[in-house]
Amino acid sequence: MRSRFSLFLVVCVLSLAGSGSALGQAFNLKETEVVEDNMLFDAYPYFIEFGTATRSVSNGHVFESVNHSLGALGDRALKTLEEGWLKRGLRLGKSLIDYIIAELALVAHHELAHAEYAVLHGSKSIEFVVHEGNPATKFEATGMSEEQLLEISSAGINASQAFISDARFQMYEYNTVHWSIFKFLRHHKVNTAHYVAFPYLYDKMGYMSEVKEENLDGYDTFVYRNSYASFSGFSREQVQTKLLYAAIYNLADPLFWWSMYSYLYHYIYLGETEVAPPSIEILGMNIMVSTGFWLSQVGPYFRLPIIVQEPEAGRVWQVVPSISDKGQWGLEGTVSLLKMFTDISVAATGHIWHQLESERSNTKKLGGGLMLRMSYSGFDWMRFVLNAGLKSSGALMGQPFKAGGFVSFGVAI
Repeated sequence: MRSRFSLFLVVCVLSLAGSGSALGQAFNLKETEVVEDNMLFDAYPYFIEFGTATRSVSNGHVFESVNHSLGALGDRALKTLEEGWLKRGLRLGKSLIDYIIAELALVAHHELAHAEYAVLHGSKSIEFVVHEGNPATKFEATGMSEEQLLEISSAGINASQAFISDARFQMYEYNTVHWSIFKFLRHHKVNTAHYVAFPYLYDKMGYMSEVKEENLDGYDTFVYRNSYASFSGFSREQVQTKLLYAAIYNLADPLFWWSMYSYLYHYIYLGETEVAPPSIEILGMNIMVSTGFWLSQVGPYFRLPIIVQEPEAGRVWQVVPSISDKGQWGLEGTVSLLKMFTDISVAATGHIWHQLESERSNTKKLGGGLMLRMSYSGFDWMRFVLNAGLKSSGALMGQPFKAGGFVSFGVAI
């Protein structure tokens, strides 16, 4: 049953992706441009960390870097061949290997996030195991509350969403998208949608019915559904319906469909390894809208990222309104000053939210956070990155619920 559903999903995705060119013309998306790929290991591994930071974003960049680098090795192996149907066929053939690499990178990122949050909540024992044929993180949960289990169970999905959010903004900062990001974005979107919709599909459609009820505690979204229902006032059925809507909303992302089209057309067919991201030009500005969500401790959040490039001013803006259950809302704003100084770019992000004081509270309060990223690219072969942030108590994607601050440092080679 699982294989048939997966095949059906793949066929639907490929069919809709084929209409990408026509959709691009209809919405007047600007033409992509070919950019030479000269990065060997485009990573942001944070070697030094202080405070309450989690590695949701940094680990995502590390694993995407492995994905990027191994894919680039395949491109170099094919570089001596003349462009034509043979080379296209070889690129299509190696897409299976690329798929496996992306899957391993995604799973590693996902499971490490579970492990990190389990340690954060006091677990003394962490094991990576295979549960019902799937990789899983097993941890000591003695004495943990439903709220802590909820935060741990959603950590893997939220790490993926936090990384995709950061990677999407950097696509527009650098006006460049490597084909490995097409693949990674597509992989994250499809896998996350499937995973989040799983409780509804199991309960209402008999999907993967061979999994016994008593074994469902090994699946993150079942733990999230059960934990959130236990204190939110919503029934399990209501929560899994919300998760289904989140999965559908996640796949409604125009950048997801563009990435499918670009992978097949620009990379497989044309052999372009990097292109510029899509946008709609309005009043001299390039604008793009995306979708996203994450599973917070106080309910699923639906996000609507709006990205604006100002090419003449050298600025990129992002505004992200979000909504959740019980009238909760959030607003995120980011500005990137690409040419603030020679070889230095600065991005500042502010968060404000009106949400429940805690998971079991009925009282809402204002909260927020501020983050700053500085990047130095004075070398042709290396880029340094410094991050610092501070947040109040509250749910923020990719960060623990508690208040605190962090400083982290990384490098891209």
